Amino acid sequence: MFNDEQYALLERLAALRAGGPITVNDLPSNRELARDLGWTVSKLTRKLDNLCLKLDRAGVTGLVGDSAETAKIRRLRLADVALEHGLVDVPTSVDD
Repeated sequence: MFNDEQYALLERLAALRAGGPITVNDLPSNRELARDLGWTVSKLTRKLDNLCLKLDRAGVTGLVGDSAETAKIRRLRLADVALEHGLVDVPTSVDD
């Protein structure tokens, strides 16, 4: 369903969320996320747009819209969707 880059993006976002509840302010900026993935910000934005459209077509709500609020929270929503629907496997850390 996802190409390697889409999967990498979902995996990165889900890993941030896997530790527990987070807010938009807990997520890295688009610039930081792009750097972590080895992408430009433009590439990250395109990947986010395409991934959100793909999931929207599959019936996932809250990822596509014209409001500034939707754009602001879509990375957080993607992280939640990835975990809730088991789209990626995120290892959990084990405390020593």
